[in-house]
Amino acid sequence: KTCMEGFVELRQRAQVAVLTTDPIPVAKYLTSQFYSLNYSLRQRMDILDVLVLAAQELSYPKSHGKIKNSGAKKPCIQLLSGSDSSKDWRRIVDERIKSKTRRFATGQSQVELASGPNEFNSVAGHFFFPLIQQFDRPLTTFDLLGEDHFVLGRLVHTLAVLMYLAVNTMAAAAMGKALLEFLWALRFHTDSYVRQGLLSCISSVLLSVPTERLLEDMTEELLEVQSWLGGEMWGCQLVFFQVAIQSLFSVSSVVRVTVISSGVHQQFGRNSSPPCCTDC
Repeated sequence: KTCMEGFVELRQRAQVAVLTTDPIPVAKYLTSQFYSLNYSLRQRMDILDVLVLAAQELSYPKSHGKIKNSGAKKPCIQLLSGSDSSKDWRRIVDERIKSKTRRFATGQSQVELASGPNEFNSVAGHFFFPLIQQFDRPLTTFDLLGEDHFVLGRLVHTLAVLMYLAVNTMAAAAMGKALLEFLWALRFHTDSYVRQGLLSCISSVLLSVPTERLLEDMTEELLEVQSWLGGEMWGCQLVFFQVAIQSLFSVSSVVRVTVISSGVHQQFGRNSSPPCCTDC
């Protein structure tokens, strides 16, 4: 413990700074320590928080938006004293005239959107894959599938955020496939927080993985998820039910495209196209 004010926040910011400075070795260390002995549940959740915050910082552009004014600046009158006021009387008069002048169709401030390379692209897998490789291996003081289900819920939500931040990255398809397999192993979990995280994972996969990769690489997984969402009893928790319905509609739309495309390929051949209508 320390008596420094805001120590916990400062420590977290320092950890995020170290992780964003050298992502790969630090991410490997943190993900390995998450499943190590002699850590409290609070410390393990702190590791997850640091991974998410660092991933957000890496995935967003570094530069901040700059405000560009296309019109005249708002005049600012500065009162001068002594001999200075007598020397600059013309400037003061001009500024007062400008302040009283009405202008129409003046240019408004335009914010240049920050842009830059996605630094999370090359390191996303180092944040993600180690976290899902040992979740089913209980330790002496740590059992995610047992009494430590709250940490499991935090882990599932962390994976959903990392999946969402991996949009347009090279590892997005592999991460999505692994995440669908991960949530399939937890589909019968009884804890509501974990189940809410599973729905978030589904939404993140559908948002981050390109549709063509979903159709080519994850058709079976999507069919299983569709069956699970349609047959699952979500009880009286209205929020969960609404998210489940939205996820079901999203998965169903992708699966419908898959079925239609596969039927066309079977009937006309993969390299051929269906005949046009007779009116052409």
